[in-house]
Amino acid sequence: DGEISKILESESRKLNIHHEKLISDIRKQKGAHYDETGWKVQLEELGSFAWVMTGTESTDTAFLLGRTRGKGNAEELKGNNIKQVGISDDYGAYRNLFEKHQLCWAHPLRKLRDLAGSDLLTTEAQNRCRESYARFASLYRTLLDELQKPFDVAERRAIRNKLKETLLEVAKPHPSDPHKLRTMKESVRKQADAYLTCLTHDGIPPNSNKAERALRHLVLKRKTSFGSKTQRGAETTQILA
Repeated sequence: DGEISKILESESRKLNIHHEKLISDIRKQKGAHYDETGWKVQLEELGSFAWVMTGTESTDTAFLLGRTRGKGNAEELKGNNIKQVGISDDYGAYRNLFEKHQLCWAHPLRKLRDLAGSDLLTTEAQNRCRESYARFASLYRTLLDELQKPFDVAERRAIRNKLKETLLEVAKPHPSDPHKLRTMKESVRKQADAYLTCLTHDGIPPNSNKAERALRHLVLKRKTSFGSKTQRGAETTQILA
């Protein structure tokens, strides 16, 4: 076990310069996806989370392991490129981090779908959730269709204004909304602009699915290895990953 650790650490030292270049290359792309997941470190020094950043224009992916769930980790990955669009879910660490922010449509869509299928709600509340899910899903399909069309700034701005009106209408609160639905609607209304950044910035997707896919092999490794023993081990794995 100790010999394997030494070999992995030796390889990570050789690859560290490439790890740094990966981060640099991702920062130069039009956009970058961000996400985080748990990564247990037995002798924890900094934290038990893993962060990922992957670019919109390549498969380049960079990780930080054995970290807290705080905003500083995303800032460390992001660097100083204020022109780059950040693509993420609605986790608080990403708020106010990007000058240009694209929020993921897939996350609220999944939450609305789960609410629509919940057996714990009254019939009236469930109907409200089903209606909201159907309208949000329809708007998402419309957005995806628009993104398939040739990019024209003037046309995209006009479409963006129309879709924003529809999004605000879909997220308008109703007295019969259950608490979770009402909370989701409030969040969407407050950040409506961030859900439509993709329309006015060419090459930016409307979801952070790529970041979730980038974390998949790390999540599988976590399930079989239970994370890292030490902070050094976590840093070795982040470079090798």
